[in-house]
Amino acid sequence: MDREHHQPDSFPLVWWDGALVSFRTAENVDSWPEAAEATLLFGVFENRLLLVDVNQRGWSIPGGHIELGETVEQALIREVKEEAGAAVQNLQPFGIYEFRKDEQSPVHAVVTTYTGHVTHFEPISLDMESLGIMLVPLEQVQRFYYTWNPLFEAVFKALINHAALST
Repeated sequence: MDREHHQPDSFPLVWWDGALVSFRTAENVDSWPEAAEATLLFGVFENRLLLVDVNQRGWSIPGGHIELGETVEQALIREVKEEAGAAVQNLQPFGIYEFRKDEQSPVHAVVTTYTGHVTHFEPISLDMESLGIMLVPLEQVQRFYYTWNPLFEAVFKALINHAALST
């Protein structure tokens, strides 16, 4: 399989968590997955991106695994509420991370990403995974994000240009 097959949007391939990971924007996904390993939210509140301080990871966008019987969107709403105490609306597919063992292997895991607007916050419980929240201008995400690589840099650059975040 050639590299273009993995990155039709020209996103770089990176090794992350023991897998080769690529990203495709929603416009370049043939059909949006109804099932995924996990889901993540690029949530905006007052023109700033929502980050959560996840226990044993650090500052990242909220999201998590999909539980049995949940849709991807239901899982995302639940995870954002649990990790950030946030309510969201206007969820829009943004893209998918695809995980492979190597360049020749088929995709073995998919993580969906959405954009959305945070409408309000409620207190988060002390027994949750998140240690707190932060609202950051998109251009400053790299300063705080728990890890950084060329793929994340490209995804966040695409996010800055995404029309859904400018409203």
